[in-house]
Amino acid sequence: MKIDAEEIKNALLSVLKQKREFPIGEINDYLIEKNLIDEKMDFRDIFDIAEPVMRDLGLEWYGVYGHHGIIVRDPKGVVLDGLKNRIEVDGWAHIPDGVYGSIDSCVRTVFGMGLEEVLSRYEVEINKGFNALKSKYRKENKEKIQIPKYQDKWEIMAYLLHYFYVNYPKLCYILFEQLEKPEKRVELLPEKDFLNIFDFGAGPALRSICDFLEDAKTIGSYIDTELGIYFVEENDKFAEVCEIMLDDFDFVTKVQRVGDEILNDPYLSFDLIVLSNVVSELDMSPGEKVRYLGKFTSKLKENGHIIILEPAYDSQRDDLGCMCNELRDEGSCEIVYYSDKIVRKRLKTPEMTTKAIKAYFENPKPENTIKYLYAILKRT
Repeated sequence: MKIDAEEIKNALLSVLKQKREFPIGEINDYLIEKNLIDEKMDFRDIFDIAEPVMRDLGLEWYGVYGHHGIIVRDPKGVVLDGLKNRIEVDGWAHIPDGVYGSIDSCVRTVFGMGLEEVLSRYEVEINKGFNALKSKYRKENKEKIQIPKYQDKWEIMAYLLHYFYVNYPKLCYILFEQLEKPEKRVELLPEKDFLNIFDFGAGPALRSICDFLEDAKTIGSYIDTELGIYFVEENDKFAEVCEIMLDDFDFVTKVQRVGDEILNDPYLSFDLIVLSNVVSELDMSPGEKVRYLGKFTSKLKENGHIIILEPAYDSQRDDLGCMCNELRDEGSCEIVYYSDKIVRKRLKTPEMTTKAIKAYFENPKPENTIKYLYAILKRT
């Protein structure tokens, strides 16, 4: 029975889901299970068919003595294993120590004292700010209206000690998961000397990207990559928080707060644009949102991407899908990925927050699930 390249490719991908390095002869088990062969093939015969397939998949291989003959290795997969261990522990997303340190720096800017002291002196006020924010978000979702938020320092503190923690891991997971697919990897952050990134808003996304890159550098990827970062943020305090969050990274060589007039700058383009919890809050009709998003796609470099992150509501899922389809139909972009169902991840309860917020995460109804929707668009 003759085996073709597509069947060998499927066999390789099947084994890669379990292992990052393996003898090429192990794909015999897949071929036999699928009734493609009756008995095991010699590894040399497999290699003759597999070599061009492995090149296309970015795999490496080397010869060894003995009956195994050739070992196949997924170099990107080795990097990914290291990255995943930094994103989550035992299946739970966690907040890295460095983020707590940056939040402490932000709190010192707002209050003139460290996070531990603020928690010990102002826990009641922070909890009131947290409850106020929860009420505003619920009312916005229910009534489809925009309500002013983050009008005082207590709401800003509640954001840092709850919503920042909840939103921080999302982009880390997205970057990781799109790289993880061996059959169709999406390099949202291409490995090159300099990347231009634009965040429409100043949430945790930029910090997530920088932590992801720093972790990748420690395991041999993005070694020489530097970042130029641009962001739009109306709230002065949040803009300051954003800049403080990026202070830790030597490879960030430029941070610039801009207005949305940057979308009309003919000389500036981006490798990656992030809109996190932004589109749903735009005071525009669906058609106006599509036209507005079209301006962002026009600012992408060749092979550049847009990540749109939205709250985990069923209505947002439908709206996000419709907008992406309209943008695709207009010919300005292609849809690389769209989450047609809510993504859920488990978050380990953050250490540095109020007792009431910790209780909200854990009891009586656990709220430690990160929930979100997202889409990835690529300029055509």
